[in-house]
Amino acid sequence: TDSVGNDNSGTADFSWNYDNERPVFTISGSIITNNNMASGLTTNDASINVIFRSTKPIVDFSLTMIDVSGGEFDIDTLTSDNSRVFTVIFTANYDNSYSSTSITIYDGSFNDEYTNDNSGTVSFSWNSDVIKPIMTISSDNLTYNSGLITNDISINLEFISSKTINLDTF
Repeated sequence: TDSVGNDNSGTADFSWNYDNERPVFTISGSIITNNNMASGLTTNDASINVIFRSTKPIVDFSLTMIDVSGGEFDIDTLTSDNSRVFTVIFTANYDNSYSSTSITIYDGSFNDEYTNDNSGTVSFSWNSDVIKPIMTISSDNLTYNSGLITNDISINLEFISSKTINLDTF
């Protein structure tokens, strides 16, 4: 009732939803053929897919807000799935055909629709090595030269690789 005796004509309900849950990101990678790869691996790929996953939809995702070293994003390849999963191609920068890379999203970089910023800093690292090993084969006997024909039943050979190799594939 107001000051002159008029009754109110109805009740006004007011309701709201409160959301203070901060989104959390994970970062993973895959080689272009879509194999999953964990952080810290070394591959012989020049580029990989980097996948950013958030626990909630993100309204302001931007590659410029992500710290990278040792490589760069191909901005034209950025795709999004429901504003929760973002995928982009990342190409390593090479110094003598080897690159150590890192990708970091810092705490508070991105927001959900309720302006809750992301919780925690998350990083991903990848090493790209496109140097092919060079194998040198020699003999400990100086009389044996490459292409020499001999009647010796066996000779000792020494194999020297320019880099560490996987003996299971040798």
